[in-house]
Amino acid sequence: MAQSLPNRVPLDDVILSTVSSVFSAVGAFFCALQQANLASRDYERLNHLSDDELANQGLTREAIPQHICKTYLTQ
Repeated sequence: MAQSLPNRVPLDDVILSTVSSVFSAVGAFFCALQQANLASRDYERLNHLSDDELANQGLTREAIPQHICKTYLTQ
């Protein structure tokens, strides 16, 4: 009975796949970093508003963290 060898993936395909995965992970990291930066800036902006200014935007001081999470951190 002849034994069949497993199909081998060419080394070029392995390297390309690995490099592609690395770039994809780095890109995702920088996208997440940008979202975190935007969230931080918006939080600081809202936190410096008066209670009346927040009310004009439909927010309370206590609702700022929930607003930031809902806006920037959910997908």
